[in-house]
Amino acid sequence: MCEHTGSKWSPVIDDGDDFTQLQYESAWSPNNETLLKLSEITGWKITNEYEEPGVGFEGTYICET
Repeated sequence: MCEHTGSKWSPVIDDGDDFTQLQYESAWSPNNETLLKLSEITGWKITNEYEEPGVGFEGTYICET
């Protein structure tokens, strides 16, 4: 998993009518560079909301091509 997704845990995927939600946990920082590359390849708008409550680290990263 780590080699392909940047996370050692499998993601949870929820497909909606006009969106796909991918939820995962990572022991490291958010893998925004992977999401940016995915957005460039597919043309998808990707919004990544992340948080680490233990240290107060949180944010939103948006990719649009």
